[in-house]
Amino acid sequence: MAIGDSGTTGHFVMTGAPVTNIRPTKNPVKVTIPNGDTITSTHECNLDITWLSENMIKAHMDNMVPGLAHMSLISIKLFYNGGAKVVFDSKEC
Repeated sequence: MAIGDSGTTGHFVMTGAPVTNIRPTKNPVKVTIPNGDTITSTHECNLDITWLSENMIKAHMDNMVPGLAHMSLISIKLFYNGGAKVVFDSKEC
């Protein structure tokens, strides 16, 4: 399960999300979650969307982060900045 987020600067995925190429991160990022806590990424990966460019599918993950235990955050901004056309309607994005 994922939420499309037009404000986030990157993709942040929970453990078990459909991703490839999981590797320890060399450049961890800090994320403030809705309850105000800060979490730090431990790994990088790629969303399993093979037809999009590397820049559009690079994601951050943290093994077993309670703040991302239920949903991944998918950056609409990364898709748009990568050249994708983003369309919202009443049922989907």
